[in-house]
Amino acid sequence: MKSQSSRPLKRVVITGLGVVSSIGLGRAAYAAALRKGQSGCGMISRFPCDTYPFRLAHEVRNFDLNQKSRDRVLEYALAAADEAVIDSAADLTAIDPYRLGVSVSSSKGGIETLAELLSVQTKSYYPARAKNLFEDIFPSTPALRIAAKHRCSGPVKSWIAACATGNLAVSDAYYLLSEGYADAVIAGATDASIVPMFLAGYHQMKVLAQDRMRPFDKERGGFLVGEGAAMFFMETLKSAQARKAKIYAEVAAVGLGQENSHALFFSDDEGTLSQTMKLALTRADETPRSLDYINLHGTATGHGDLYETREIKKAFGAHAYDIATSGIKPMTGHMLGASGAAEIAATLLAMDGGFVPPTLGLAQPDPECDLNYTAG
Repeated sequence: MKSQSSRPLKRVVITGLGVVSSIGLGRAAYAAALRKGQSGCGMISRFPCDTYPFRLAHEVRNFDLNQKSRDRVLEYALAAADEAVIDSAADLTAIDPYRLGVSVSSSKGGIETLAELLSVQTKSYYPARAKNLFEDIFPSTPALRIAAKHRCSGPVKSWIAACATGNLAVSDAYYLLSEGYADAVIAGATDASIVPMFLAGYHQMKVLAQDRMRPFDKERGGFLVGEGAAMFFMETLKSAQARKAKIYAEVAAVGLGQENSHALFFSDDEGTLSQTMKLALTRADETPRSLDYINLHGTATGHGDLYETREIKKAFGAHAYDIATSGIKPMTGHMLGASGAAEIAATLLAMDGGFVPPTLGLAQPDPECDLNYTAG
C-alpha cells in the first residue's frame, strides 16, 4: 500500500487573512497602521492597575464582544477567521466538509476566564458559568468554535508552542494541504492574556518594559504584552488558480526545530534557530540570496535580541546584512501565542502593499545588533 506521504507534495498558498489587533480591527486597518508605524500602546483600562508595577499594554479597543462567548480569546479568533474566509472569496459550501480543516490555537487559552474564576468564590459563581466554563478555558476551544461555525469536519488540530503557536499552526496547515489530507484549512492563532496574574509572572521574570519597547536598541528593557488574533485561509495552488483567487503568497516550505537547553531562554551553543531557517530554505530549494525581508521576533529582551541577530548571521552569512528586517512588536505588543500569526499577516500585507514595516523605538542600536532593522 502506498503511503500518503510518498505522494508528490501539493503546492500551498494563502488566499485570505483576517486580523484583530491593538493597532487595527481588520486587515485594512492593520496594514495602514503598520505602514504608518502606529503603536497600540496605552494605559491598561481593563482593570485598576494603580497598585501594580505594570501599567502599560497593547489592548484591543473598540471591539464589540459577544457576551455569549465570554472570553476575548474566542471572540478575537472567530472575528479573524470570519474575515479570512470572506477575504478568500471561497464558497465553503462547495467544499466537502470532510476535506475542510482547522489548525488554530492559543498558547494560553481563556486565561481571562480562568483569572475571573480564581478571583471569586466558586460556590456563588459556578452555577451561572457551569455550562461553558471549562470549554472557554481550553486552548483548543477557538479551533472547535471555528470548525463548528464554518462546518469543518476534516482535521481539526490545536498546537501549543508558546510564542511559536501561530507559526506552528500555519506549518501544520501546510502539511495537511501539501500531503493531501485537506483541500482547505483555516489556520492561525489567538491570545488575550492582559490579566494581572499573567503580567505579574512576566514582571517577576524581569522581561516587561517599563515604558515602551526598544528592540535591538542598547537601552532595551523588555516587551509589553499585546493581544488579538490572526487567521488565514489556506488552500492548494491548484484550487486557488481554478477559482481565480487572489493569492497573497505561497508557503514554499517549513522548517521546524526545538531548543532543548532551557524552557524559557535560548542557548548560543545549540544553533537551533539558524539550523531551522537553513532547513526551510533547503526544502524550498532556495538560497539566502532569494531573501528580501525577514519579520523578526524582536522581543526587546537583552539576550533574545542578541541571539536572534547572531542566528540570522549564522544562517545567512554575509548576505544577512543585505536583508531588510523589522520587528513589529513595538506596534502590536507581544501577542504571545498569536504573535507569529500576526507577524505572518504583517509580512503578507507588507508584500501586498509594497512597504517594509518599521521597527519603532530603535534609536541607539546595540553594537552587537548590527543588521538592517528598518528603524522607525
